[in-house]
Amino acid sequence: MKHLKKFESERLEIWGVDKEDVKMCFDSFLDDYTLQVIFGKKLHQFDVVDVNVETKDVKLGFQPYVRVRLTPRMKLSAYELSSILSSTEFNDSKLETAARLSDYDLVIKNIEIEVSSIVFLIYKQ
Repeated sequence: MKHLKKFESERLEIWGVDKEDVKMCFDSFLDDYTLQVIFGKKLHQFDVVDVNVETKDVKLGFQPYVRVRLTPRMKLSAYELSSILSSTEFNDSKLETAARLSDYDLVIKNIEIEVSSIVFLIYKQ
């Protein structure tokens, strides 16, 4: 079951939004970070949604998401990244990005540090 938690794909569009639209929402970060946009889906309901007994197909409850990874152009430690996350400049850029994403009915659910990059998890409102 742990292998079903998250599926990432090379999808080019989700919810009518493509990767370039998401990159444009994050344009205030482009000077200092490289950007990677990944469309995926994760299992958000651990119960079965629909079972077809005749074909033995099981449909599970998957929720699509957008994952944006910001990797600093300069090598930074996790400690330095955490201080950036709490900075006023980063918060202003985050608010600007959130406003742009809201035009597509998307919302930032989580921001975390993974190794040497900042990861935004974005879901449909």
